[in-house]
Amino acid sequence: MDNPNLRKAMAYAMNIDAVAKRYYHGLSFRVNTLIPEQFGNYTDKSIKGYPYNLKKANQLLDKAGYKKKGEYRVQPNGKKLVINIAVRNNSSTAEPVWQNYIQQWKKIGLNVKFVGGRPMDFNNWVQDVQNDDPKIDVFEGGWSLSSEPSPNDLYNEAAPYNMARFVSPTQSKLLANIDSEKAFNPSYREQAFKKWQKWMYDEAYVVPTTNSYSVTAVNKKVSNWSLKPSSNNWFNAGFTK
Repeated sequence: MDNPNLRKAMAYAMNIDAVAKRYYHGLSFRVNTLIPEQFGNYTDKSIKGYPYNLKKANQLLDKAGYKKKGEYRVQPNGKKLVINIAVRNNSSTAEPVWQNYIQQWKKIGLNVKFVGGRPMDFNNWVQDVQNDDPKIDVFEGGWSLSSEPSPNDLYNEAAPYNMARFVSPTQSKLLANIDSEKAFNPSYREQAFKKWQKWMYDEAYVVPTTNSYSVTAVNKKVSNWSLKPSSNNWFNAGFTK
C-alpha cells in the first residue's frame, strides 16, 4: 500500500455519497478532510476530498504503473495484487456497505477481499489492528470528536491510536507546530492545522469518509443548553416554567 496513487485511487472509487443516502437516511455525509467543520476556522475548506470519480481513479493507477492483467491489475513490478481489508461488523449495514465498496474497487481493477472472508467481530478487529497483524493491508475505523481538535493523539509517532503506523519527519514537524508555544496565537495555529490537512490529503494514508449527525432531544423548558464544544452544558443549563 506504499503508493499514494493507489491509496487515492481507492478513495476516488468509493461511492460514499450514494452509500450515505441509501443506508444512513440523511444522517451521514461525506467529509473532505480529517478536521471536520465543527472546529470552525481550523478546517481547510479548500480541500475537496476524494469525490466519486472512477475515471480519475483509473488514471491514477495507470500513471502509477498498475497495469491490467486479466480481470485485475498487478503491481508495478508485475506481481499479483490482492488487498486485504479489515472491516468491523458493528452494524447490520456493515457487510452490504463494504461489499459495495469491494465491487467499486473491482470496477477499477483492484482485487480487494475481506480479511477472513467477511466483516470481523469487533473484539477480533481491535486485537488484529492493534497488534499490526500482517494479514491486514487496509482497515476502516471511526472515532468520536472531543472539544480539542489536535490530531496529535491519533497520528504522532508516540500515539497509541496511530493504528496505521505511518511516521514521517515532515508530519512530525507539522503536528508539533499545531501544539507548539507559537500556536497560542490563533492565526498561527489555524495555518498549522491547514498545512497538516493539506499534507495528509496529498499522502492519503488515512482517508476521511463520513461524518454523521447526532440528534439530541431537549425539552423546551430547558434553557441555556448547547452542544458546542465551548459550552459547559451542566453548569449553564437551567429550567423555565
